[in-house]
Amino acid sequence: MTETQTTPATDSSTTDTREPIEATVERTVASVVRIGRLWAVYGLEAGRASLQATGETLKATSEILRDLSKRIDDHAADRRESDAVSR
Repeated sequence: MTETQTTPATDSSTTDTREPIEATVERTVASVVRIGRLWAVYGLEAGRASLQATGETLKATSEILRDLSKRIDDHAADRRESDAVSR
């Protein structure tokens, strides 16, 4: 009779692919974090640009309102003077 030796079975698919899967997961996580940072930078820059444009628009609007207020006040003062002269 021939004796056969058997070796314990190892699941080679698990041990052979574990390293590549872990490396793939690490690369994927790093990529997701990198993409997240890029979106954060983009969003912050877009927000900054929007606020800057809004600030410039508000400044121009406030100057227009200041000028309009001055013209109305000057016009009212002129009317008061002309009313005082005509009396």
